[in-house]
Amino acid sequence: MKIHEVQPGEDMITIATKFGIVDWQSIYNHKFNSRLKEFRPDPMCLTPGDIVIIPDLNPVSYVFGTNRSHTIQVTVPVSYFCMQLIGEGDKPLANVEYELDVGDQVIKDREGPCG
Repeated sequence: MKIHEVQPGEDMITIATKFGIVDWQSIYNHKFNSRLKEFRPDPMCLTPGDIVIIPDLNPVSYVFGTNRSHTIQVTVPVSYFCMQLIGEGDKPLANVEYELDVGDQVIKDREGPCG
């Protein structure tokens, strides 16, 4: 088990990635992080200085017969993207139309309140 202090810009996904853990929920839902969950109900909105307990990895291994075809299906957790628009005087903007280009996809929406 490791102890990690949250740095600016980190969320549960970036922390899990840093420690080589694909499923960020296994960290957030771990019993040693119950107090963190109580204070930070949104795992993508952590505050610098928060303490996250990183559980030890439990590797999984399989034994398969040779000369046969085997299919393994792996589910990768969903990632999240959070954006806050900032205006003059470093004030958050609300209800402002925006356009976001991601690869070949264009997302047009309206910024709501953050949090």
